[in-house]
Amino acid sequence: MVIVKRNVNTTFLFAFVGFAVLMTISGCSNDDPIVVAEIDSLNFDTIVYTYALENGIDTASLQKSESGVYYYLDSELNPSGVAAAGLVVSFYFEMRQLGGTVIADFHDSTQTQTNNGDPIKMKQGANAIYPLGLDDALAEMREGESYGIIIPPELGLGDYSYGTQIESQANLFFSLDIVNVETEEEILTDELLEINQYIISNELNDTSLVPIDFVDRLESGVVFKRLTKDTVNLQPLPLVGDSIALSYSAWFVRDSLTGPEGENDFRIRPDANPLRFEFRVTPAIPGLLLGVDSMRLGERALIMIPSYLAYQESGQVFPRALKDFYFSEGIIPEYVLEVGPYEPMVFEAQLQEIY
Repeated sequence: MVIVKRNVNTTFLFAFVGFAVLMTISGCSNDDPIVVAEIDSLNFDTIVYTYALENGIDTASLQKSESGVYYYLDSELNPSGVAAAGLVVSFYFEMRQLGGTVIADFHDSTQTQTNNGDPIKMKQGANAIYPLGLDDALAEMREGESYGIIIPPELGLGDYSYGTQIESQANLFFSLDIVNVETEEEILTDELLEINQYIISNELNDTSLVPIDFVDRLESGVVFKRLTKDTVNLQPLPLVGDSIALSYSAWFVRDSLTGPEGENDFRIRPDANPLRFEFRVTPAIPGLLLGVDSMRLGERALIMIPSYLAYQESGQVFPRALKDFYFSEGIIPEYVLEVGPYEPMVFEAQLQEIY
């Protein structure tokens, strides 16, 4: 099967890495050469134009990207809309095999699939979505527009089949509505407001309820709240290269604004089984390291992290049922299974050992 792979580190806490694009053949041994797939352009062109004629699509409206993805405007042109190229795009979509039945429907009416009706969010050009052909097509679109997108199998699912709904080597069709385009700076502003709301909702600056210090807003955007403090022995701070043991619970800020935080833990390393690594030598979530910088041995703290210091754009897979398969093939890292794009996070951490 031809699939686009990314070089990834699949360990959750240490998986803050970009996605490098690599074309490979599924089932080959590690010694096999890398193979770059070529699209059968002539045959694909014929299929697309035939589909357009049979479905009342003006063939003059069809445009083709450099990679070979076809797209056409399915709404009024919105010249004043923000162009999606290189920015964060929020959209609803419907996915099907070309000429087939719907296999994924992410609209505000399909509440169970879209986090209470919220649109899908991704950064265009970050290679953080599968099928990758969808990322390529989005570069040409603007906020407020709707498009039809036709993706060849080489930029879709390749030889993979999805039940009876998608055949091997299927051409994919997406109907897509772009509802918002924003910069990562705008997203960061919103996330800091969410973190501030989390602080207010949980009364973290009331030291009679949540000892011990007031929250400390670090210049990086990380917010630090010490829960226990060494005031007698002045235990050491971790230094670069120290081996440390860190226990923690982690959850999402947005989940915690709608329910008790203990019900929303998605990753835990208990005191009896702390994470051990070399501080600032082993790659780890930058925001977590910035918080641990301020912790002395034995102390416990809350570390609130905007997404640009956590998992940033993370990744998206459609249909979502393929996530486990893509992870097993080494195409996506482990964190994509659990962490959505642009998720501010909270860690409650304790620095158990420095050795």
